[in-house]
Amino acid sequence: MLQPIGKNIRKLRKERNLTQEELAELLNVTSQAVSKWENGTGMPDISQIIPLASVFGVSTDLLFGVSDQNEQNDVERIIEELHTKKQNLEIDDYEEYKQKIEVLKHYPNNFTLIYSCFVTGCLILCTEWQEKLSKEELKAIYNECIRQSNVIFAHCPNTEIVINTKRELAQLLTMKDEKDRALNLINELPNSVSDVSSMLLAGFFISNQDWASAIEVCHKNIYELLCEMQHQANLLARAYMRNGDYEKAEIICLTMLDLIKAIFKNETYTPPLHLEQVLYRFLAICALRKSDENKAIQYLEEMYQYTMNQAESFQKIKHVKTPLLESYKMDFNYPYYEPKEILLDEFEKECFKVLSNNQSFLNLKQKIQNLEE
Repeated sequence: MLQPIGKNIRKLRKERNLTQEELAELLNVTSQAVSKWENGTGMPDISQIIPLASVFGVSTDLLFGVSDQNEQNDVERIIEELHTKKQNLEIDDYEEYKQKIEVLKHYPNNFTLIYSCFVTGCLILCTEWQEKLSKEELKAIYNECIRQSNVIFAHCPNTEIVINTKRELAQLLTMKDEKDRALNLINELPNSVSDVSSMLLAGFFISNQDWASAIEVCHKNIYELLCEMQHQANLLARAYMRNGDYEKAEIICLTMLDLIKAIFKNETYTPPLHLEQVLYRFLAICALRKSDENKAIQYLEEMYQYTMNQAESFQKIKHVKTPLLESYKMDFNYPYYEPKEILLDEFEKECFKVLSNNQSFLNLKQKIQNLEE
């Protein structure tokens, strides 16, 4: 529904803690003119519409009171279209990012879009794009990520977006060796998953006897918690390994794999948790530290089989049977999945150089090299 522009100007001015005099100064008009706009006795000149939208950081549509829901629907549609294009290899991460930045010019105050741009920017800064882009391009993306995070922290009313932004930014700052800033953000995050709004939704739906919604939310939360548990297990195993305790690191990795196998024991498909290669790598390293090359080769063969099974399900939507997750859609959201590239990257790591004369290792590596691109 359209609303009078004066009402919107007053609302946006107050949201940004501007007085009529301050807004007038920014637009090079009189405070009386701003007052007339807001009380409906006057209208801004057409030449002042774009400057007004720019001062408030909103689109001209929003300035004229076009429904926020229409904008949100449009933003979500555009993000989904870009995601689909990336899945179909029509665009890469960087092109997706640039297109989102262009859309942001039209919807500069949409926090769903700002957060989506921020996440894609962080992805570029933390992956192989660091080798593909110039220092100037990477610096521009980094500065924009910082700007977007500051906008979210200052103005976003969605608590979950704020929390997720802090989490992503803390990881980015850690990678950039800005340890103090990263630690401050980490300390601001909730200490318990129950503090996150999505975790509270199930209880809300159950209290309202909305069983279908409760089941759907629980399935989503369990999947995300399972992914996070695997991530934390990887970090814990890495910490034990760096501390020289390979026995505990091995137990952690095996326990995590046993848990995953138990949950999906009746499935022909294991969902793309994306981190199992790391578990197998750690197990192989632990075996090598115990001078057991045969055991290390066994774990690398299991890594190979897991990766090939995942490749068969790439870009296919799957539904699993376990009641823990059955309503949650399992799909690969990677733009590509090349088992040959993934496995060779693992096998050529420095930690496996000790196997360079092991015939079983060489045979397995040759098997990988013979895979089709």
